[in-house]
Amino acid sequence: NNHSVIPVVIFQPTISLGTLGNVSHGKTTFIYSVTGIRTNKFKNELLQNITVKLGYCDCFILKRHGNFLSSYITTNKSLNVTKYYLFTNRISFIDCPGHDLLLSTMLGGISVANGVLFFIDSSSYFQKKQTFEHIKALVLSPIKKVVIIQTKIDLADTNKIMYQYIQLKNFFYSLKGFRFQFFPFSFLLPLHLSPILKKICKLFNNSMERRYKEFDTVIIRSFNINKPGRNTRDILGGVIGVCIISGNISINKNIEIRPGIVNYEKLTYKPIITKFSNISDMVYKYNSVIPGGLLSLKTNISYQYSKGDLLVGNTMGCIGNLPHVYGYLKIKYKILQKLYYSENRHIIHHSNELTVTKNEILLIHYNSTSANCLVIKKSKSAILLKLYTPLCCNMNKKIAISKLINNKWNLLGWAVTNSGITLEQE
Repeated sequence: NNHSVIPVVIFQPTISLGTLGNVSHGKTTFIYSVTGIRTNKFKNELLQNITVKLGYCDCFILKRHGNFLSSYITTNKSLNVTKYYLFTNRISFIDCPGHDLLLSTMLGGISVANGVLFFIDSSSYFQKKQTFEHIKALVLSPIKKVVIIQTKIDLADTNKIMYQYIQLKNFFYSLKGFRFQFFPFSFLLPLHLSPILKKICKLFNNSMERRYKEFDTVIIRSFNINKPGRNTRDILGGVIGVCIISGNISINKNIEIRPGIVNYEKLTYKPIITKFSNISDMVYKYNSVIPGGLLSLKTNISYQYSKGDLLVGNTMGCIGNLPHVYGYLKIKYKILQKLYYSENRHIIHHSNELTVTKNEILLIHYNSTSANCLVIKKSKSAILLKLYTPLCCNMNKKIAISKLINNKWNLLGWAVTNSGITLEQE
């Protein structure tokens, strides 16, 4: 019957939602109100009360039987009884930093997201520099479904909230190809949470077709879980935090990580071959998983290679099926002049700084990778880049480009990988 307990195998998170918005606009607070988990886990994050590294957590979304005003609720614990509530979905949240100095971290977060929650503070004007940087990141991403949440509505009067809503609606609806939904929210009024959860369940879904494609995943975090003083015979391998884009993976299956170990003197690389001893999330362990939310993979890789996010930016897949590793890359680029922000009256304008010149340093973003590069050659629509960090990527893929303006990285535009010079494999 409808009240029976659903098998644990389908409780895997299947949707990943990223958070965008200016710093202190309520992204982390919203996730805490939904999941009950603080994504700020590092000491400097707790002291400064900001997100520095990608935060992650997940929750179950349940629907109450019958007609209730607050019919959707969440829990982050294992489900045992669903007598009054029906399991609807399980969602992973990726808490992206809002600070302008952490642009690369934010782009790495939304590269694995299926949808975006965009946060705007109701008590202030939305035309802020970092808000526009996140809007540009949204335009460059393949994500087309966005839920816009006006936070801190208890700190603003009704007229100001409605005026901001009209501004937001006019601005976001001018961006073509997107599907937007607007909601007010206050941490002090949790009643507003139920309609947001309902819309999330209806708007975002996991495509079944991705399960039957070739295995592809993005590494967004890597850890060393061995505590100081551990016996050498008990030392565990590195742990990788991933989001599976397509295909499926199971325990004890051999996989390859590229570029792996790079020799910068000889300009060669040595891929890492490993297998998973454990696949889990924050609640359950699995023998095999499908595309969807965030997962933790225990490997037999030495912790020296996985500690401190050292594996972030590597590509993981089946042995022999990964793309080449490039040291030089030729791309066709396009500048996003229409979305450049000016602090003058909060308007968007064209700027002479939005150009690419020879021998300048750029930052390119591919999946969770951010690589510094030098412009070697430049034509009207294409440039040749020397990568300071080798990149494993496919051709004809869309990437983002950032430029250093006023000592800060600003999104310049997007590009498509065309060709390149590969590194030799050891």
